[in-house]
Amino acid sequence: ALESALGTDGGLSYDPGFMHSARFMQYMTAPSGDSFCFYDSPITAESNMMMFWFAKKTNDLSILSLEKKYLEEADTRFAEDRLLPSLIIFASDIDFNEIKAPKDSFWFNKGETPVYIYREGWQNATDTYLGLKGGSPSTSHGHMDAGSFVFEKDGVRWAMDLGMQAYYNLENKGIDLWNMNQDGQRWDVFRLNNMAHNTLTINKGRHLVNSFAPITKIFMSDDLKGGQVNLSSTFANSLKGAIRTIQLDNENNLVISDCMSTQEEKDAEVMWVMVTSADAKVIDQRSIELSKNGKKMLLTVDSSITVTMKTWSNEPKIFFDSPNPGTIRIGFETTVPQNTEETFNLQLKTLNN
Repeated sequence: ALESALGTDGGLSYDPGFMHSARFMQYMTAPSGDSFCFYDSPITAESNMMMFWFAKKTNDLSILSLEKKYLEEADTRFAEDRLLPSLIIFASDIDFNEIKAPKDSFWFNKGETPVYIYREGWQNATDTYLGLKGGSPSTSHGHMDAGSFVFEKDGVRWAMDLGMQAYYNLENKGIDLWNMNQDGQRWDVFRLNNMAHNTLTINKGRHLVNSFAPITKIFMSDDLKGGQVNLSSTFANSLKGAIRTIQLDNENNLVISDCMSTQEEKDAEVMWVMVTSADAKVIDQRSIELSKNGKKMLLTVDSSITVTMKTWSNEPKIFFDSPNPGTIRIGFETTVPQNTEETFNLQLKTLNN
């Protein structure tokens, strides 16, 4: 509106990060069609007519590779469909035959919510996808999910996020949803606290609201894909330090290393969680088998101390929590002794049928 009426946007489009928004949206969409739905995000990705504005502004039609697919589907859902008429304007002089897939497979941003993405390709629903994040619960619409991840392989989302719970569904029950203090009622909501995310919980406590977990290393090569998140601030009240490294090996199996140091006079009760919609079966003291859509993967844990493999129900225990049908949590529990450094190495590996 500013450009058409005044001939300039007053520099708004050059605000730091603004012109990267469309590419960010694109990488947040996984091959399955679901999004990397951290914070208050819905699970299903939608077509967004603003992508056409960005493509024209940047003269980069690869931004529209997923949008072209959306428009070829009769049941496509549009984000902010009240703005759908603007699609006619933004796409009016775009040649759809010139739209190609992006050349890159990686996305990484720093800022208040650092995010890393690897997307194996742009054409097939079976492409591998890894997303991981750092950040802080104090961020607008934040959850206690620092160090969390999503993972897709062979057409299955093995590690998922439950997504947001509708605001009205909570507010009409009297929940003080926007009290983001450490003891705020917001964090009583299952989908918003750390117990329901693909991350660590220490001593059954909440992540620290005023913490910040940076992504300190990234790996962006064919042989090594992933990143490292420093969770020391997240657990500053219960651990000396915590570093999580999440990678894909050369066969795109998921490899996670959690290194933590306990305090001098305090043991640490560790709860390691991954949310999944797959069927799960504890195989032995170190492994859980997952199966879905005829595919199987095996989660294994390697550490110098004993762990107890677990599955947990996601059924609501408090009246205001939404149901989470078809999902469970898997992982392990253990206790790391005081004044100890311990590393837990996990692998989620494809099983041959």
